Amino acid sequence: SFHSASRFFSGISTPTAVNSPLYYRPIPGLAKRILSIPYPAGNIKVKAQVKEFIRKHPLATVLSAAIAFRLLAVIFSKGYMASDDHFQTVTVAYRWLQDGFWGPDGYMNWKGAPAWKISRFPLYTVMLWLNMKILFWMGFESLDKIMYGVRFTHALFSLIGVVAVYRTVEGATRSRNWATLAGLVMAVHFAMPFLAVRNLVEM
Repeated sequence: SFHSASRFFSGISTPTAVNSPLYYRPIPGLAKRILSIPYPAGNIKVKAQVKEFIRKHPLATVLSAAIAFRLLAVIFSKGYMASDDHFQTVTVAYRWLQDGFWGPDGYMNWKGAPAWKISRFPLYTVMLWLNMKILFWMGFESLDKIMYGVRFTHALFSLIGVVAVYRTVEGATRSRNWATLAGLVMAVHFAMPFLAVRNLVEM
């Protein structure tokens, strides 16, 4: 209440003229009053449970964080980072989905170019086409909708790297704390969820 608040802050005084206009007299018993403020017991219990879960299940904690951040990337990280991120992967695979895998000459149809002009190994693009074909069978027809599924698939595969880093650091340091830290870097560092859903051959 107002009166309680008035009594609580009754020790606060205006500046005095001791040496400086910024000098304040000490407030008697202020620390004791602050420590006596009741805090919700439920919040403290939840925090304790969260800490206990992290201590007992560090890898599950790391993976939960990785999944959460990658789902955000799946939804919001549209477009591409580099030209080959789209024009040498997504565009080719989507054209296969529309016009067929083989060209009129019986070779792989790579944006109308003859097979001998293909300047990259097509394995990743073929896998991307298979991913798109499955999503097309599931009812996703427009490229924009298909790419949600493609990014989600990439996000799932990227979790392998998170687990690998966690296990490697755990084995090298014999420390769950260092392994958790390394896993969290892979899980939530700003570049990792972004790169996890990109269509780069290098990734």
